[in-house]
Amino acid sequence: MSTPRRLPWALFALLSLAALSFTPISAEFAIRPAFACEIGASSQLWIDSILNVRHLVSFTVLTVVAVWAFGTRNAWLAVGVVLLLTGLVEVEQMIFADGHCRLRNMLPNVIAIGIGVTLALLVARLVRQRAA
Repeated sequence: MSTPRRLPWALFALLSLAALSFTPISAEFAIRPAFACEIGASSQLWIDSILNVRHLVSFTVLTVVAVWAFGTRNAWLAVGVVLLLTGLVEVEQMIFADGHCRLRNMLPNVIAIGIGVTLALLVARLVRQRAA
């Protein structure tokens, strides 16, 4: 792997590590006495979740970097890995004391993954067109 190709992988690894370490570190690795995850919610809470800018921005950026690392031909694999990461983050939040595991938090993440892969593929296409 050439040095320029290492940059997207390093950035993706760093962002993934940050996403997965945030909850355990903020909880000082204190484990919840009883694992808990909020599954149900009112329709207003679901709507509020969809508009969660922090989730939308962070998972859009993570997906763009993942597509950059995996390459556009493997964008489906990048999407799968980021979906796995969003699930792991929620599982962590179920386990660690300061976490707020909510099934509805995955909704803006999935929307952001769609936005991220679309942006990454669009930029890659524009770059290829300009190079031709």
